Amino acid sequence: MISKILVLPRIWVEAVIKGERWHPEITGKWALVSIYSDKLLLDEANRESLELLGCNNYITFRFSDITKTAYDRIPEDELKTIHLFTREQAHQIINFIDRVKDEVDTLVVHCTAGISRSAACALFAHRYLGTDEEEFWRLNSQILPNEYVLSLLMEASGLRGDYEKRWETLSKEIEDLGPNKIF
Repeated sequence: MISKILVLPRIWVEAVIKGERWHPEITGKWALVSIYSDKLLLDEANRESLELLGCNNYITFRFSDITKTAYDRIPEDELKTIHLFTREQAHQIINFIDRVKDEVDTLVVHCTAGISRSAACALFAHRYLGTDEEEFWRLNSQILPNEYVLSLLMEASGLRGDYEKRWETLSKEIEDLGPNKIF
């Protein structure tokens, strides 16, 4: 049963796959949700490495770190480089969580920086599995989950949640830190 949900940047997951370092919170059997914008992380060699490292299951998604509102304002000639998170992908994530929730101890979710897309998916997983969201916020104090990704996951699952005040607070805290203080 999933007891930990980790949000990591791509660089950490790459280092784990290459055997360069290990993340101490990845324990027991684990599963991976890999989110990318441009460069696929899970090629065939990396999939074999993951299996050798105890990764029980993995799934890959391609979507940009963008909201629907921002997407609607992008000039049409630039849209071909943008991949908006879809309802189908939301259902795939939900099905993946259902498939692995009783088989693994740790769910690892990564995107490029481990701040927005992966944080939204991990926060959703906490809500969906009924685990301690406050622990999630304590462990991930400098993230800002993508509102669009989270809202689509919540809607697709039938769950409800009011995160408006949380986002307002987080946005203000990150703004106060300044651009070089997030990491």
